[in-house]
Amino acid sequence: MSRPALLQSQTQALLTLLNLNQPPPASSSSTDPYPRPHSPAAFEEAPAGPLVWKVLILDELSKDVLATSLRVQDLREQGVTLHL
Repeated sequence: MSRPALLQSQTQALLTLLNLNQPPPASSSSTDPYPRPHSPAAFEEAPAGPLVWKVLILDELSKDVLATSLRVQDLREQGVTLHL
């Protein structure tokens, strides 16, 4: 399996985890080999519901895994309030 496919699979798994085991919203079909989660505008259009706070507490290994797939802005777009 090529690296972009592995990175894409890893990113999708992390987004599913960050969305509390729900599949991430469908992203635009881009040819970018390193796709990023949906845009901030898509996050703002999310259906109104209960306020959900997401706090990530990471060890060194999980921080390294997360850093290869997502940016801090990506975490914020997924509703992560705090990451330590």
